[in-house]
Amino acid sequence: MRTSELELAVKECSGLACATMVQDMVKDISGGNLVRNLRLPSEQELAKKYEISVTAVRRGMEVMVNAGLLARRRGSGTYVNGAPKKSTMRQADTILICRAVYHMPTHPYFGHIYPALYARLAELGWKVREYSAPPQDGDPSQVDYRSIEPRQIAEILDKDPMVAGLVLHRTSDELGLIARDKNRPCVVIGQNYRLPWVDYDWDTEFIRAISLALKAGARRVWAIDSFPGCDEAHFIGAAKAMVRGADQAVIKFHHNQQSIVYSQVVYDSCQAARAMLRAEGPPCDGIVIHSDFHAQGVLDALAEAGVTPDRCPIIVARVNRESRIHSNLPYIALVADGAVVGKAAADLLHRRITQPDQAPKSLCLSCTVEEPSREMK
Repeated sequence: MRTSELELAVKECSGLACATMVQDMVKDISGGNLVRNLRLPSEQELAKKYEISVTAVRRGMEVMVNAGLLARRRGSGTYVNGAPKKSTMRQADTILICRAVYHMPTHPYFGHIYPALYARLAELGWKVREYSAPPQDGDPSQVDYRSIEPRQIAEILDKDPMVAGLVLHRTSDELGLIARDKNRPCVVIGQNYRLPWVDYDWDTEFIRAISLALKAGARRVWAIDSFPGCDEAHFIGAAKAMVRGADQAVIKFHHNQQSIVYSQVVYDSCQAARAMLRAEGPPCDGIVIHSDFHAQGVLDALAEAGVTPDRCPIIVARVNRESRIHSNLPYIALVADGAVVGKAAADLLHRRITQPDQAPKSLCLSCTVEEPSREMK
């Protein structure tokens, strides 16, 4: 069974100054000593009784209000809602995980998401059912995030009433719409502007990489992005704002229009680099490549036209510290912890199921920016 609201309230306050107060109230509510609609003493009276601050009392009350144990009435006070009613029907107790990246168990970021996600869901009392997208042509490195069939997910939700919610990974909006139509809360791992999501702010390192090129004196910059939906004005404006006197710099963008399949992104990015060179030659004096997984192909395409790091500053954004192929290039990287994302996704989905009116829609996490591996020439 899922962890009850009573247990969660006690657990959330464990170690806090209000812990004893919350434990006593939860015990009295579950035991019937604090009955429904009973008005509680004032915050000052409770602070005096438990020898804690009024702030600590408010924190404990907030936890119990969020758990549905108490209710605040404006101008009147705080009242007991009563213990959650026990249903004779079996409650939905399973979370459906729709994965499209099961081929990355050793990845320094993705490899930590799912162990943390599963562990946190188990801690919250949920069972887990997993659906993994099949690899393309038997190659697990070429999994398309869109290869999860919405029809199959709809069938699972229709046949299994025990599924209470879904976790989706950088998926199509169609899956989210199916979850909504089937009345199942969902959370997406990866930024999504239509569905609830949890992820880091991945724009930061690209903006800083462009600004690094500008600081190095580049005034004609090519910025090659890897994913669809790039907001050029956002990147350019933010990068220029970081560098005094960069207003006159010309930054030309290429960003992928459609594909989120790794192999297609690499191909598109290499073709974009070649097209830029054919159209304009190599007069640019700064190149920023977004995302390390396709940077080598772009570097090869540039080298074919004689554009090499010793002739033109080239910066790579979002390089994993474990990567060795770009050790000779300056880079900007975000130090991101996948375990933090996994745990946050579990917590957000749990709240969207148990407290839908109070749960935030999305969480954009913060992470540190790693400085360039070496200075620009």
